[in-house]
Amino acid sequence: MENYSDEKLVRNYLKGNEESLEVLVRKYLKPIFSFVFRLVENSQEAEDITQEVFVKAWRNLKKFNPKQSFKTWLFTIAKNTCLDWLRKKKEILFSELERKEEKFFIQNIPDSKPLPDEIFERKDLANLLK
Repeated sequence: MENYSDEKLVRNYLKGNEESLEVLVRKYLKPIFSFVFRLVENSQEAEDITQEVFVKAWRNLKKFNPKQSFKTWLFTIAKNTCLDWLRKKKEILFSELERKEEKFFIQNIPDSKPLPDEIFERKDLANLLK
């Protein structure tokens, strides 16, 4: 079974052969972890993200197009999962704020006040409810 193509392993798994998925995970676990680690530079985070990548792949295996490369599909999931993590993880250190000019501070601190269109929308909704 180790000699089967990735696409054949996916087809076999979708037909009920659990071992096919195990083969795919063993084959891609180290390359995905290495790829993720290079992006996040933290082994614990890389382990968590790698696990999330394989869970996402497992959940979406039915959507996989066998005419495409499984490897490319899996690495795309890994890349997108890393980008999501990096967006969530983005931190602003106070030491950076001290070194930057005021524009940096203003640009990176969210304004909690509603935007003008939100204010008008709320007023319209209030009038409609009355």
